[in-house]
Amino acid sequence: MEAAANGASSMEAKVSAIGTPSWDSSHGRISSHARGGAPRCKVARASVTGPGRKSMAVDAICPTFIAAPLRRPRVSAMARPAAAWPSAMRLRAASSSAKRVATLVTAFRVATLAVRLARSHRRRPLERGCRATSGPSCRSRPAAERDRPGPIAARRRLGYAGAVHAPSYLARTAACIGLVAALACSPMSPSATPTIPDPVVEPGLDPHSFARFEDVRPTHFDLRLDLSFRERAVEGEVEYTLDRRDPDAPLVLDTRGLRIESVEAAPAEGNFRPTAFLLGPKDPILGRSLTVALGDGDARVRIRYRTTDAAGLLWLEPAQTAGKQAPFVFSQSQAILARTFWPCQDTPAVRTTYTATIRVDEDVRVVMAAEALDSPDARPADRTYRFRMDQKVPSYLVAFAAGDLAFAELGSRTGVWAEPATLEAAAYELGDTERMVEAAEALYGPYRWGRYDVLVLPPSFPFGGMENPRLTFATPTILAGDRSLVSLIAHELAHSWSGNLVTNATWEHLWLNEGFTTYFERRIVEALYGPERAEMEAVIGYADLLDSFEHEAKDPALQRLVVDLAGRDPDAGMTQVPYEKGALLLRTLEKAAGREVFDAFLRRWFDEHAMTSVVTDDFAAYLKAHAPASVRDFDLAPWTHAPGVPDGAALPDETVFAEIDRAAAAFVAGRTGVDDLPLDRASTHEWLRFLERIEQAPPDALEALDARFGLSQRGNAEIVAAFLELGLRADLPAARARAKTFLLAVGRRKFLVPIYRALVEAGRADEAEAIYAEAKPGYHALSRAGVEKVLEAARK
Repeated sequence: MEAAANGASSMEAKVSAIGTPSWDSSHGRISSHARGGAPRCKVARASVTGPGRKSMAVDAICPTFIAAPLRRPRVSAMARPAAAWPSAMRLRAASSSAKRVATLVTAFRVATLAVRLARSHRRRPLERGCRATSGPSCRSRPAAERDRPGPIAARRRLGYAGAVHAPSYLARTAACIGLVAALACSPMSPSATPTIPDPVVEPGLDPHSFARFEDVRPTHFDLRLDLSFRERAVEGEVEYTLDRRDPDAPLVLDTRGLRIESVEAAPAEGNFRPTAFLLGPKDPILGRSLTVALGDGDARVRIRYRTTDAAGLLWLEPAQTAGKQAPFVFSQSQAILARTFWPCQDTPAVRTTYTATIRVDEDVRVVMAAEALDSPDARPADRTYRFRMDQKVPSYLVAFAAGDLAFAELGSRTGVWAEPATLEAAAYELGDTERMVEAAEALYGPYRWGRYDVLVLPPSFPFGGMENPRLTFATPTILAGDRSLVSLIAHELAHSWSGNLVTNATWEHLWLNEGFTTYFERRIVEALYGPERAEMEAVIGYADLLDSFEHEAKDPALQRLVVDLAGRDPDAGMTQVPYEKGALLLRTLEKAAGREVFDAFLRRWFDEHAMTSVVTDDFAAYLKAHAPASVRDFDLAPWTHAPGVPDGAALPDETVFAEIDRAAAAFVAGRTGVDDLPLDRASTHEWLRFLERIEQAPPDALEALDARFGLSQRGNAEIVAAFLELGLRADLPAARARAKTFLLAVGRRKFLVPIYRALVEAGRADEAEAIYAEAKPGYHALSRAGVEKVLEAARK
């Protein structure tokens, strides 16, 4: 925990220390308005005591020096229990007129004493530069700075009237303290004397957020970011508009790895002033809480900060991009990484509108999952881009990217952003996007987000896609050349209803996002490409679910739709279970209710819960109240709170792969050679099914299969990855060589984890470690975490 107090209600003041603030890389840097050669300011550390012996420490800045000084590094009190914190960690405003009068009288006496002390020393001459008796902080400054005339001489040089004499440091400090005491305890400014809050050390209603959003929550924020490719860091400022449901409660935000430089508060129409804040103890998963004191009438908070090693951002060198011409950066906030690049209530339970201004130090384009307020045809001369999001969204859906990007229209409200080197391929692959939006609207109502564009990112992107509103982020691994993998776009588009419009309130209820979306995705695919392809994808998805059950056999709780994730990283629950088991539940409900009736029910669910966050109990209650009679009493518990797949599930029809399954069985048994396989015109989904069914094939048969069909060298990443898993377990030299190039080129977690696992299971753990050491700089933090889990298990 760290405490910073920038205002006080004072009755007695005593100088406890005087010093010159200095740079401290662990606490922040010089604020931008204090740079440029301004003389460093002396800071008086005072203990200010009020009625009832309530006291706190304040930094009193001498008024003869330039304003906006450096903050002195705050002393961490983390190691001390709360009971041992000094009384200076508390501040209370006077609660009665008598106390306020007594406060003012005492403050007046302190100020009078300070003025007398100042007068007794006022004829002491001010000397230039550093004297021989100057302290080490002065002598350590550069010569040019040491020889600079003092601030009074500088003021006279600029035309200010006044004597060339100045009070001593002690006298000026005493005068400052008197001034702080007299002003800070004025009864006319109750909002300037908020209570310094206790630090928040435990999660709130959401087990993955410190936020007490039931007390105070933002309704809107204005975000300003300066992106530095040179430093791989962000300087930021965020201004929140607050809904204070409990007027006595502080604002509690989530942070992780942020250096908080200043915190200010203000009423709705008033000016900002510094306010007290505390950083809680560091949690390895959640980061640290930021608790901000609020005074009476405060309705806004402004925070300036700087990122350190933000896990939610990935900075790429030009060589790591497709075009090799410019650097690239992108954000990935889900599940709880938004807090790594701005302090926020990082929970899907809180939704806000926002504006954003993003400036870059390179000649690159910035795009964001919001409405762009600048023309897409030109880059601003000041490298500053502006955005607005008028719909309320949770923090995990705030996203941006910056790089060498170009745009191609796909339809009247759809388009694609990509690096120029991949734009043509991306535009072809995503050519059906406008039709997808129309198919989705026909199912579940109007698309409510304005435009639907897709950003094709460099290969380091850890997911297949991310459903950021208005701008889906997508992996380039979907660019197969035959539009066979665009169901991923259908999935991300479907999130515009299930996830973005109606959102899981915590990550323990992820199936409300992903299960609904997977079901919706297959309905879009069916509408565009036919029922057979949709059923094939459902069969492959069910196989992935069974494979996930096998991997999670030691933790059957992860086979439930509602998972207790308290104390665990929310990524632990991001298995195939919320996707495929959730979709299977909705498929089962559809079969019982009838498609037409069930579609009307889902459309009503989306309409009546639009722009809200929900939990499983909300859906259960709505099902009971509004579902067709045939499913009104459907028992959700075996699905949501038990492992496995319940009896009576509407399983997909595997006969769509009957011919492929017969060919696979004959191939494994040696009855059919590679030249006789009916796979010359096989679709991606047929190939994936075939490869899944030949795990027992001998190594020489796999080598012949690769030689005949070139599976390891295809441009379809799904097929390549599936074959490499087989080839690595069979310890094929060609598969091992291809696996290395693939792992160095692709950052998608879906592919990385199984391939590294296959290397380990083949007894090649050392080889896996060596490849990872080389590839790691190009992987996102989420991908690194997945791979490291595999490698750590191999080391045990």
